[in-house]
Amino acid sequence: MFPLARSKRNWRSYVQRYLDDAGRALAAGRRFQAERLEDAADACRRPIDHLQRIATPSPSRPPGPKPPGDPEDHLRDVYFRLRLSDFFLQQIPSPAPTRLLELARSFYEQAVKARQAGNRLAADEYTGAADD
Repeated sequence: MFPLARSKRNWRSYVQRYLDDAGRALAAGRRFQAERLEDAADACRRPIDHLQRIATPSPSRPPGPKPPGDPEDHLRDVYFRLRLSDFFLQQIPSPAPTRLLELARSFYEQAVKARQAGNRLAADEYTGAADD
């Protein structure tokens, strides 16, 4: 399985960076930019939620929301979005956020492995983490 602690540290560093940038933008009077950066920080937090549901499954805390339709279709959609992300990432000048795409790919690979092993909860959560 993907090491949860390392993954959480990576995502938290992105969250913190976006929040710091949002604070600076707000202090400089750039409210729109601050709100977008805050949204980016929230988007980085969602994969952590998925990983925590895998690490500590609890009947009192149900799995996250599932997209409608077949889980196999969702996994396939994530695969194609990762391919598109790879293409668009190549169009971004340095420094491109390649580490985010690497983490998303890793979540996708874990989703495939979990699905093959018959662990539907982990497969769905890893798929959700890769999608987010």
